[in-house]
Amino acid sequence: MTATDAGGEIDLNYAVGRIDPTNDAFDNSRKPLVAEFIFNGESVFVINNHFNSKIGDDPLFGANQPPFEETLAKRIEQAKIVGAFVDQLLAIDPDANVAVVGDLNDFGYSQTLQQLEDAGLSNLADLLPVNERYDYVFQGNSQELDHILVSGNLGERAQFDILHINAEFWDQTSDHDPLVARLNIESGERVSGAMAPTICSAARATTGSTAAMARTGSTAVTAGTSYMAAAATTCCSAAMRPTNCSASRARIVSTAARATTCCPVPRATTC
Repeated sequence: MTATDAGGEIDLNYAVGRIDPTNDAFDNSRKPLVAEFIFNGESVFVINNHFNSKIGDDPLFGANQPPFEETLAKRIEQAKIVGAFVDQLLAIDPDANVAVVGDLNDFGYSQTLQQLEDAGLSNLADLLPVNERYDYVFQGNSQELDHILVSGNLGERAQFDILHINAEFWDQTSDHDPLVARLNIESGERVSGAMAPTICSAARATTGSTAAMARTGSTAVTAGTSYMAAAATTCCSAAMRPTNCSASRARIVSTAARATTCCPVPRATTC
């Protein structure tokens, strides 16, 4: 799989393909698979992985301390190759929607994961409390082996959880727990990092937000992409401030028909 610059847009030579499959780092191991999806008119690049296993490493609490990780070097090389491909995508389009997912067979604080974070990705597990960051239990040790890492354009408003329905139980459908991510992909939105507007979410919208400014720090250029056209003037403007429902039910984007039923008066500035 290769990516080329088509006037600031990413052009893959295949819609689905493998990254550097003949590289020695992937000998006797699964090759990363890249697929481009279109959602809300936006390209989303998903890189699916299953890195080299940890079979052969010392036990975490065995006789050798610190444990010797015989398999680590190969996973680091695999992560470097995937990270280089991500670098290539983001060099063409810094606002590209990129997700690196899968069983990376290493911990969130490992050198393997550091290669991917150095490529500009964020690990969504960081959104969880430390004691909830596990999806696998081996020899009594709760471990985080599966990961979802995303580029800045996807990470700003991401929600994430690990569903602990397998790893802790004898009766399993899998020995790994599933990971769930909710990502906001807006049509035509081309913003990144801290400048990404929050679409008037109940948790983050600022006092007195209007259609002209989505949140503190948003510029006039980016703010307009944070509202649906039909609701552009009804979400947070002082004139249309909603009045009648709990903050927990506040809508992400109020429509004209519901503009007066979004939040209670005491919560008006959080809508």
